[in-house]
Amino acid sequence: MLKKRERLSRREVEHVLNQGKRVRGTLFSISSIPAQHMKCAVVVSKRVAKHAVLRNKIRRRVYATLGVLQDIIGTRHIVVFCNPAPPQAHISDIQKELKQLLS
Repeated sequence: MLKKRERLSRREVEHVLNQGKRVRGTLFSISSIPAQHMKCAVVVSKRVAKHAVLRNKIRRRVYATLGVLQDIIGTRHIVVFCNPAPPQAHISDIQKELKQLLS
């Protein structure tokens, strides 16, 4: 999990969505803008997982992967949207796709 100061606020998320460029993959869609330091947010809607426990599990996996990929992210603000794909995606699949979308 990323530290609180490394996560985007609601206002910052709205700014990234309005101004950012979007990249789409099979598991995720990522919107990002250049910034002075790295900050991230993960959005998992009820369409992806009906139960909050599963949504939080997905969110934790993505945040853990983003923590590992900080070198690739660099100095950007990023919002990661989870697509309605199989929610039981393995961490290696998550890491591989995020690495591909962020490069």
